[in-house]
Amino acid sequence: MFLQVIDTCVDTPEKNMAKDLELLESLSLSPACLLHFYEWEGPSATYGYFSHPEKFLKSEGIAKHNLRLAKRPTGGGIIFHQFDFAFSVLLSAMHPQYSLNTLNNYRFVNSVVAQSIVDTMQLTALPQLLEIEDCVCKELPQKQFCMAKPTVYDLIIDGRKVAGAAQRRSKMGYLHQGSISLQMPSNEFLEDLLRPETGVANAMQSSSYPLLGDSQDPIALNKAKYALKHALIKNFNTILYNDIPRGLIDHLLTERNPTDTAIYIGKNSHLKAKFRAG
Repeated sequence: MFLQVIDTCVDTPEKNMAKDLELLESLSLSPACLLHFYEWEGPSATYGYFSHPEKFLKSEGIAKHNLRLAKRPTGGGIIFHQFDFAFSVLLSAMHPQYSLNTLNNYRFVNSVVAQSIVDTMQLTALPQLLEIEDCVCKELPQKQFCMAKPTVYDLIIDGRKVAGAAQRRSKMGYLHQGSISLQMPSNEFLEDLLRPETGVANAMQSSSYPLLGDSQDPIALNKAKYALKHALIKNFNTILYNDIPRGLIDHLLTERNPTDTAIYIGKNSHLKAKFRAG
């Protein structure tokens, strides 16, 4: 059994989502867990497989902010990725932590995410798994935006959503696409993009818990992403395999050419790292 980490760095939202689908379709029969990290080429948003963003977003706002949109291979609502830390987890159906119960898979991954948030952020309250979802009509606009309404097994702090996810399962395993809220979009950004009749802007501001608070500092954002990436690798490795020394994780996460793809494989206390042109 081994942990594999793929960091494809900066790419378009379409290519990031296509890579996730490719990874899901190529999951082997070995009991593997794979983490996929990626960044965004310019302002980007993704939306769930069954979502219709044109019902909620203004075309003129999309043009003004040069926002690129892409459909995710999973479900869920619309996410603005300038303000979050996005990542993907893929788990083989052969792994002992794999479950046929989808909610158990959400609980497993988000428990690791919760520990990673605790490890990296100075919090006055701890993230909790939302075990029971309020009964809310699925047609409400808030349900179409990831950070506008907590759903079952999201992570919440003080009743507000700090991390959400969507999953897709195949015969080979599942793809879990996660999002951790780091910054709140500005009022101007939300007003430019969201149709006012939806009430989504108010819902996002009242229901989401950005870990960096009111900060719009890009340096703080990048530092938080780096720390969360480090913590996710460490904590998934600990709970799944416990075979990658911390010092090697630090080494692998050092800066590199942003056009490179990094592949890290840990197995039986040995780790290989190689970089290839993206």
